[in-house]
Amino acid sequence: MSSQTPTPTLNRTAHTSGKPLALHLVGLNVSHSVGAVMHNHIARSLSLPWTFHNTECRLISEVALRITAAETVAVVVTMPWKTVVLEWLEELAETGRGEVSRRAKEMGAVNCVFHVGGDGDEDGALGGGRRIYGTNTDWAGIKGALVAASSSSSQSTTLGSGSNAMHDDRTGTAVVVGAGGAARAAIYALYRELGCSTIFVVNRDVREVEGLMEGCKSYGEGLTVVHVRKPEEVTATQREGVKYVVVTIPDFAVETEDERVAETVVKAFLDREEAGRGEDEKGVLLDLCYEPRRTRHIRLGEKYGWKTVEGTEVVGHQMREQWKHWVGEEKLEEIDWEGGWRELRMAADETPELNT
Repeated sequence: MSSQTPTPTLNRTAHTSGKPLALHLVGLNVSHSVGAVMHNHIARSLSLPWTFHNTECRLISEVALRITAAETVAVVVTMPWKTVVLEWLEELAETGRGEVSRRAKEMGAVNCVFHVGGDGDEDGALGGGRRIYGTNTDWAGIKGALVAASSSSSQSTTLGSGSNAMHDDRTGTAVVVGAGGAARAAIYALYRELGCSTIFVVNRDVREVEGLMEGCKSYGEGLTVVHVRKPEEVTATQREGVKYVVVTIPDFAVETEDERVAETVVKAFLDREEAGRGEDEKGVLLDLCYEPRRTRHIRLGEKYGWKTVEGTEVVGHQMREQWKHWVGEEKLEEIDWEGGWRELRMAADETPELNT
């Protein structure tokens, strides 16, 4: 993992008060999110009286109220509030009431918020050393899902599990479909954590890609981001070197000509038969979208013989990083992770809206 300052952790009063407290996922259209069951299982395994809620917030003022409420332990932020919350915390930082991690600043988004400092302060008020801290754990979910899939396949020796050798070599290549905020998190995970120094971006909007490239400059001078616009631009050498494909766009039907061309570019990367690759040598395709779980890109990856991973796995894999902030690293080994994963996957199987 890339070097970071010591991990800030939640105000310890939340661990010792014995009061029922709340965690929230805040965003739009979050009612079908399956992460709550795993979070609640983790809280029970640690004997903490905390309950995780999927909370619809249509205004940033509603998000702020949840974050600052005395009964709130922590908040997971999803679309469309990740960038807005980052800006809000930067404003709070000017008065000593907020702080944003370097990682979140680099990715331009906050998705994990909690109170730090001011231990022993029961009233939940900001100030006096107590402040709201925002960071980003999306990268950990993406990395974890890719590593788990790679390690369970015959490619484990080349794709690895985020090993130091791979990280130091930085010889890997990957494809990212899309150019929004999720793409920035994907590139961060692929470059900083998995050693992919060349990222091919497939996206129909040139300006979006230019913005993505600008936003990723802080990741390091060794990163090369290439916009691939047409299938004929995909060479056999490029196709052969790709280890991961990460899809970061919604699962909308292809309607415009630009969208159709982008889809053919994705197919050009996936079709490794032309590059002389057998099925046992293909990479991992991860689709961050999980509503529905079996997206068109998941089906496309299966068609071309790639190992595919659905977006619900990303939800679970970033929880270790989130709970490290909330309870401290020393408590992570006390968590019943196997039971939590079982709850998450069962919820995904039993949620009709995700299985259409």
